[in-house]
Amino acid sequence: MDALYRVAPLGEDEDARGFALVNFYDARVRPEDWRIFLEAEQAGGSRDRETVVIQDRRGYAHAVLTTWPDYDLIHGKILHARALACNETPGRLLHETIMAAAEERARAVGCGGVVMELAADHGSVSNDFETSMRGAGFSRVSAAYYRALPRS
Repeated sequence: MDALYRVAPLGEDEDARGFALVNFYDARVRPEDWRIFLEAEQAGGSRDRETVVIQDRRGYAHAVLTTWPDYDLIHGKILHARALACNETPGRLLHETIMAAAEERARAVGCGGVVMELAADHGSVSNDFETSMRGAGFSRVSAAYYRALPRS
C-alpha cells in the first residue's frame, strides 16, 4: 500500500500550493514575500536550504517544511528544520512524515541530529505536533525570540 503522505520538492505547481498553505495560516505573507523566500533559498546555486511540501495522494498540500544544515556548539552538525505550515489532521501520521523527512534530509547532508522549529506563533502547528515530537524522542533545546529593528 502506498503511503498516505509523500514529500515533494517545490516545483512550479508546489510553489503555489506551498504559498497557499503558508498564507492560509498567516495572511501577512504575500505572494512577493514567498517569491523572495524561494529565490533566497536558491541564491548562489547552493542546495543547503531545501523547502518541501508534504502532500497527500491527491496532491493536496498538508505541510511546508524548510531545512538547512547548521552547527550547534553542543550537538555539532545538525539539520535545522522549520515547519512553516502544518494542517491539523487526525492522528500522528502527518507529524511522523514531517519528522521522517527531516531525518532523511539530515542523513543526506551528513548531520547528526535534527532541531525542529514549530511555527506555533501563527497557529499553524498544534500542540499535538509537539506531543508527537516528544513521543518520537525530541526534546526542547532552546527558544528563539525576535524583535524588529527600531525605526530611526
